[in-house]
Amino acid sequence: VKNYDSKFQWFINQRMLCSIIVIMVIGIIGVTLISGIDSVSSTISGLLSLLSLQSAGGGTAVSGFPNVFISVAEMQIPTLLTGGISGAFLANSQSVVNGIGGIVALFAALATLYLYTSRLWKLRLVSTSIEKHTGKPSKSKRKSAAQKKDENNRFNLAIKDLTSLGGSDDVNKDKRLTLLYFTVLMVWTISCIVAVTQGTRFIMTLMIPLGLCVGIFVGYAADYIKAKVEDERRLFLICLICSFLVSFPVVEQVNFLSGIILFVVLVIVSAIAVYGGKFFKESDISLKKTAAVLLITLALISPTVCGAYQTASQVVPGASDPMWNSMQYINGTANNTISSDAVIESWWDYGYLFEIAANKQTASDGGVQSGDRAFWMGRAMTTSNLDLSKGILQMLATTGTKAGETLNSYNGNNSSQSTDILLHTLALPKSDAKNMMMNNYSLTSAQADNVLQYSHPDNPKDVVFVASSDMLQKAGWWTYFGTWNFAEQNSTSLQYMVSTTTANITPGHSGTIPLLDENGISFNAVINRGANGTNNTTGQVQAVFDNNNTTVEVNNTTYNPLKASNLMVIEDNYLTKNESIHGATDGNYTLFVLGNNNTYNAILIDNKLVDSMFTRLFLLGGNGQDQFQLIHMDSGISLWKVNNNASSTSSTNLTNSTG
Repeated sequence: VKNYDSKFQWFINQRMLCSIIVIMVIGIIGVTLISGIDSVSSTISGLLSLLSLQSAGGGTAVSGFPNVFISVAEMQIPTLLTGGISGAFLANSQSVVNGIGGIVALFAALATLYLYTSRLWKLRLVSTSIEKHTGKPSKSKRKSAAQKKDENNRFNLAIKDLTSLGGSDDVNKDKRLTLLYFTVLMVWTISCIVAVTQGTRFIMTLMIPLGLCVGIFVGYAADYIKAKVEDERRLFLICLICSFLVSFPVVEQVNFLSGIILFVVLVIVSAIAVYGGKFFKESDISLKKTAAVLLITLALISPTVCGAYQTASQVVPGASDPMWNSMQYINGTANNTISSDAVIESWWDYGYLFEIAANKQTASDGGVQSGDRAFWMGRAMTTSNLDLSKGILQMLATTGTKAGETLNSYNGNNSSQSTDILLHTLALPKSDAKNMMMNNYSLTSAQADNVLQYSHPDNPKDVVFVASSDMLQKAGWWTYFGTWNFAEQNSTSLQYMVSTTTANITPGHSGTIPLLDENGISFNAVINRGANGTNNTTGQVQAVFDNNNTTVEVNNTTYNPLKASNLMVIEDNYLTKNESIHGATDGNYTLFVLGNNNTYNAILIDNKLVDSMFTRLFLLGGNGQDQFQLIHMDSGISLWKVNNNASSTSSTNLTNSTG
């Protein structure tokens, strides 16, 4: 600034900075003229809202509802590193360091950013008022033809350009370019780091600027080795270390033997290149330095290539044949029983598949993820009131969330109150629902009618509910949304713990089915079968230590946080037992035992889910209710049509306290 008459004169001479500001101003003016000032403010607020993606509540179309993004796998907050010390040298999508190519690539990228920062710091003190030299340089400063040729073949950005300032006549140009590269790379990188804090999906954005930095680092490393490293022992050490870094990901992620062979081959080739130079014709860039540069490059890209190979080899279809066949059934045969405008409802993650394979609309999919829809779908599956489940599904299929939005317009956007009104009226006939809205919630007759056209549509669309085995593992999420507490803005997750193995148990014998292994403790379902025809199969959940198979005790008291208080047994498609377990009234779970032809499986169900709609339909076959009709069943899939003609009655719960 001291070389200019004023700060303004200094500013207008900063072409890089001035250009950026001018472009921003012109862009804002252009957007304002085309779309209005609201468009500019909404864009800015939209960018700021990205920082609230991980908040548990809010951040959705309707405030007060849970944030659906926290249930998306790629929106989970990533860890910094996975796999410990050895994992640091591998690439995968499980953490930040691994996602950008491992610790070696991260080091290279950070080294590049440091070099730009260091050079910019040095350039700030260099005076720009340097006299330009004219004429030829003195003989002592003239360069030979070989040197000129060598410089023409060099990388444009050499390492000396970052570490030393020299006496160049182009200090202004150096400042501008260094500031440009530093600003672009640093702002880009920091912005991506902030984005990564909002979900693993943003790791791929961080890979781009850091990838550019890694590429620049290779150029600097090549120039440095060419200009500074002459000792053969140092070159061979570089080659040896890089050979290990190239081979290690192959050993860990591709094939152990192939990785060892690759390491041996690279070491042998490196030794020949470094120490066998006398057998080769010398060139401008010697063979030994070329080998070092190539190995540095391979060390940087090997983790990414091996990680991509491992990921590709582990990819499996996201949907099964029974799921596809069930959707084809809806698209074909089921059209005899459902209308062409029927809506498929389930959890949102298979929404796109349903739309394509069944050629039907869905209530939610990967592109329509909102907290209110997630809440209503979760509540429909979690509640034990099947009339409420039916009302929710019909409302979502026919009018979406307009009923809640209409109520919000009457009560000042009080989503908690609006939801409470709908929860108490959706299970009722339309006339009873209107009376409750007017008498209990002080709505006028006109207001109630306006809400009822959306909550209780006169001609509801046909609804097909899809229940599938994968939703047992996802119960933690759909119950989290379905039991959302508006007052406290939080919730709890309820679980089905499904055994991944079965046991062959013949009459009169016992068997053990593992349910969960955690922190050195195994939780097993112990099944005891009675003699043929007696229907006296019993079961319990046992917690034992993995190392000695003894019962877990704490302070001489049996410890079992997964203790079951109820037992349900289905044998050969018949419910043979549904009773409390004697002496286990303090348990919080129900042990569900499923047996067929002496093959038994077990599911541990949270007691709050035993009478839920999903349990009633998927695990118990829809017995004891008429709100849903089974229209198709395949392996792990069942399709249920909402019975629009069923009368609103309270369904009978299946659990009891006898026994």
